[in-house]
Amino acid sequence: MPRGGPPGSGVSGTRIKTVDIAPKCLIIETAGKQGGMKFLIVEDSRTTSNLIKNYVSEMDISHAISFVEAENGEIALDLLELHEIDFVFLDWNLSSKMTGLEVLKAIRKKEKFKKLPVVMVTSESEKGNVIESLKCGANDFTVKPIDKKAFSEKVLKIAMGIIH
Repeated sequence: MPRGGPPGSGVSGTRIKTVDIAPKCLIIETAGKQGGMKFLIVEDSRTTSNLIKNYVSEMDISHAISFVEAENGEIALDLLELHEIDFVFLDWNLSSKMTGLEVLKAIRKKEKFKKLPVVMVTSESEKGNVIESLKCGANDFTVKPIDKKAFSEKVLKIAMGIIH
């Protein structure tokens, strides 16, 4: 496998394999240590998705990581059924039939996803929206533009709880 990601993947310096499995869906698997984590990124902005992948790839999670991406909520819910996802990044404002909050509610309705970590990624910094997402089961949130340090701290705190 070549070093670095495919053009536009946003993943640099990492060995990856890209597999297109459905329209508007991309799986990126990174090489690493045995027993990794799989992240689902539900985001309709390629720039934000790439930023999330870069930030997560730079974290010292001590495991191999892989990314599954969906541009809308419907595909995201299908991917949750097809893959063993460990962590979800979910955009509040998706350009699809479902909003991020609706996707979050659908995730939390299923018993097997009740404890699945979900971080809302949003340009909606209004306090009411943040409170609503937390009440609906989000573990945390981050506001765009994403602050790398704050984002990394939140993700590591949640991820370390999963790993240990």
